[in-house]
Amino acid sequence: MQNTFLIDTNILVYAYNKSSQFHHKALEIIENALNRNIVAAISDKNLFEFFVIITDGKRVEKPISVDGAIEVIDFLINSNIRIIYSSSFTLLKTFELAKYYKIAKQKLFDIVIVAIMIENKIQTILTANEKDFRNFKEIKTVNPFSLKDD
Repeated sequence: MQNTFLIDTNILVYAYNKSSQFHHKALEIIENALNRNIVAAISDKNLFEFFVIITDGKRVEKPISVDGAIEVIDFLINSNIRIIYSSSFTLLKTFELAKYYKIAKQKLFDIVIVAIMIENKIQTILTANEKDFRNFKEIKTVNPFSLKDD
């Protein structure tokens, strides 16, 4: 069985932010997922974060409109990329992990993603934020922007 990758929020933002230096590589990842060259999932939390970031002119150079962001999210939800959702398990697992890793404040949001991954048996996250996830022994972190092209 092929490994499923969770696509982190930053990959989505880079893919739909044409001014990003990572735009082409991130868009390639999304296209590979859409074309089933890779098996990928996106969590509901990633979609919420994507909306907040991509519509905020303080966070991206060229934000897209609310309607544009909703159109992208609707497209992703209706694509063949698997969307995974938070549950009561996610809530309980998040606080279990927070206690174990002694995490508080804004870092809690990273643990939510890890808990969603655990619940859905996804072992690898594609992210540019390696530092945010590398200490979690439950998952593997891959930064597609640091990999050399073959």
